[in-house]
Amino acid sequence: MKVHRIRQLLFSLFFGFLVLFPVSSFGNAYAAERSSSGTLRILLVGNSFSIDCSEYLPEVCKSCGTSDVIVGNCYIRGKALEYEWNAVKKNAAAFDYRVSKSGATWSPVQKTTLQSVIQSEPWDYVYFQQYSTLAGHRESFYLSNRKNIFDLFQRYTKTNCSNERVRIGFLMTWACKDDCKKRKYKQFYRGDQDTMYRSICSVTKRAVAPYADLIAYPGTAIQNARTRYGDTLNRDDRHLSLTTGRYLAAMSVAKASGIRLQSMKSFRKLSASKTSALVQCVIDASKKTYSVTKQVWSAPKLNAVSKVGSKKIKVSWAQASCSGYQVVYSTRSNFQNARKKSIPRGTTSLTIGTLSSGKTYYVRIRAYQTVSGTKYYSKWSAAKTCSM
Repeated sequence: MKVHRIRQLLFSLFFGFLVLFPVSSFGNAYAAERSSSGTLRILLVGNSFSIDCSEYLPEVCKSCGTSDVIVGNCYIRGKALEYEWNAVKKNAAAFDYRVSKSGATWSPVQKTTLQSVIQSEPWDYVYFQQYSTLAGHRESFYLSNRKNIFDLFQRYTKTNCSNERVRIGFLMTWACKDDCKKRKYKQFYRGDQDTMYRSICSVTKRAVAPYADLIAYPGTAIQNARTRYGDTLNRDDRHLSLTTGRYLAAMSVAKASGIRLQSMKSFRKLSASKTSALVQCVIDASKKTYSVTKQVWSAPKLNAVSKVGSKKIKVSWAQASCSGYQVVYSTRSNFQNARKKSIPRGTTSLTIGTLSSGKTYYVRIRAYQTVSGTKYYSKWSAAKTCSM
């Protein structure tokens, strides 16, 4: 009986501790300690997609007030985690390595072993990334003996890193461009971007998250941004665009590493307004990690609504970067029973006929982006009127 009561007391104390000090608070406390105690060290291990994530990471950190940072990027182009693990077991100098210190330009790439890279610095964060088209394929995270490859990497890193408090993370890869022609994109995801994104989310949750200290979510941040910018964030069918896409991925890594993004203003290649929009995509991804958050964006400017005949009006608007437009018109100011017209991108005017004489028509417009078959709309423009 006494043993039972002691166990009850211990469980009560344990869960009371978790309520007062949730697990998430430890990550924040650690990040705060690192930012105030010296150099922040972040290592990204992967393939060409880790290059996308790391390219602007030093600049992002510096823009947020963390200039004393070392960013390392260790990769084998075109290879998946299993191939890289086999190279690690042989201690083969198969990896390319580059480093940026205190926001300086990247060092020349050199061939080396992963062990040498991990032992070269007392890294605070080490992230691993899967090959793009395998990121949503669960079997690619396991060896033939069913050992989890990410778990093997995180154990190896903690054994070889001189920083006992190193945190091992995973970079959640983004879905390919919707019209990607790669064989595995069609084989595993039926050639559909949304299917690939949902597969990546599922595999990350089940095959990686149980072994990771933290996860960076560029995959969700990219998908969030696509609801505003459309399928324009790639420079080919898989890799990210050299400006918007890469900045967004770097912001995702910085956010996961405890850096506050809200202090950023703009970058040499991005406007202040676009920087703010991308930051919001990353923040939304950190809150809803495995689901898409529709981004709010401004309506195209409605230039004029004019009468061009006894029963016709012409609607004109400013061109926007989008998949298309939706124009609605009604004889009621609240647009009850409004009629709708869809217009493809590249068009900036529409003539509407068969209207009723003696009526006043209210007209407004919004733009939309089509992402994997789903339309995401902007705000509505202010309405304009025309009397017949």
